[in-house]
Amino acid sequence: MEHTFNKVIDLLYLAKLDGVEVILNEGRLQLKIDENNEVNESLLKEIRNSKHLIIEYLTSDIGKTTNIDKNYKKITSFNRNPESNIPLSFSQERLWFIDQLEGSIQYHSPAVLRLRGHLNTRALEDALKTVVKRHDVLRTVFHENGGGVYQTIKEVNGWHLDVIAAEQYTSAPSVLKAHIDRLIKVPFD
Repeated sequence: MEHTFNKVIDLLYLAKLDGVEVILNEGRLQLKIDENNEVNESLLKEIRNSKHLIIEYLTSDIGKTTNIDKNYKKITSFNRNPESNIPLSFSQERLWFIDQLEGSIQYHSPAVLRLRGHLNTRALEDALKTVVKRHDVLRTVFHENGGGVYQTIKEVNGWHLDVIAAEQYTSAPSVLKAHIDRLIKVPFD
């Protein structure tokens, strides 16, 4: 059933991207489409062909807790304690699976900045800590437990800025580039 629901979720996502709002109204499936919107006919055909599955999904417990549109049921909030095991979203499950097969390096988005002048590393670390504190996703890790994979949010103060002395790189830019390349290629733990 989960595989079928994954198909329905993907279909609802594609519909949303195409400007089609799928609504369950008193047990009947309705589509809300802006009159100026040209909708992909194959998408509409796929929605028609999957009508009973979409209705089944939207009325299921899963459908009631995972839809994000205001016309759908609300998302169930989870206990945000760092110790709690929060289920992975379907996208997170896919990323975890790919990471298990081949690592996560292809998902790195490196950015290298060169700053000139005096850098207050303490202020930079405090600014980055504020961002990390504000966004749980930056402190979220995956754990396997009892045959399942869960996400856990780490404590707010567990992050620190690593500072590397620049003296060894000022005379040899190729050494700096090699060091940056090594850092970029380290997979997430």
